[in-house]
Amino acid sequence: VLIRGATIDAIAAQRDQRPAELRRIYVDASLHGQARENGRGVGQVLLERCFHTAADWHCDVIWLAVWEKNARALRFYEKHGFQRVGKKTFHLGSDVQQDFVMARNL
Repeated sequence: VLIRGATIDAIAAQRDQRPAELRRIYVDASLHGQARENGRGVGQVLLERCFHTAADWHCDVIWLAVWEKNARALRFYEKHGFQRVGKKTFHLGSDVQQDFVMARNL
């Protein structure tokens, strides 16, 4: 899910940017690692579509939050140009968790 603007407002406001926020990319596990056109996987194709859509919206950065213990997702986003720019907390039941906030300029 890609959203024009961002709910990670405090960070976006500090940087005076026109953000899009990427909330979710989920790919069925049976499709992980399967190459599609030009050697790109399903996740990469979906992510590239988000880049194009955000650029069409005249956004200049994409923000997202990734659970700090999700090594696979962190590697995926870092491979595609995202950098860790902050942290935010969230609650999973009564347990307090940390997300890394990541950003990629368009």
